[in-house]
Amino acid sequence: MTAEGPRFGATPQNPDLLRWIGIQVLLLVLAWVNGMVVRRLLDFAEASDPQEGYEHQEVCRVTIPPSARPVYLKGPKGKGEAELWVRVGNSTRRLEVADAVQYVAARWPETVRVSPLNRARLF
Repeated sequence: MTAEGPRFGATPQNPDLLRWIGIQVLLLVLAWVNGMVVRRLLDFAEASDPQEGYEHQEVCRVTIPPSARPVYLKGPKGKGEAELWVRVGNSTRRLEVADAVQYVAARWPETVRVSPLNRARLF
């Protein structure tokens, strides 16, 4: 806010808006996962515990809904084995193969069912 009114637009005097636009562009580029658009919600939220010396602080909050199916990650440049990472509380952890199989079967049971077509391919 200035004496002339609120500041709008990306200017050197308004670097937060520049960052906001950059985040939006980055997320648009990264929004395609396995051919599906990841639904996202971006908004600003009031900081619950602002830093000392600042009256008003906002953070950019990104909310992404759970995936409809498991998504496996590979290392840099697609090298390495596919890994399943999950959110547990406020942390992220990689699951070992046995744990990943059990987690996927419980979380997405439709992905582990053998369809009649796949059953026919087994013979």
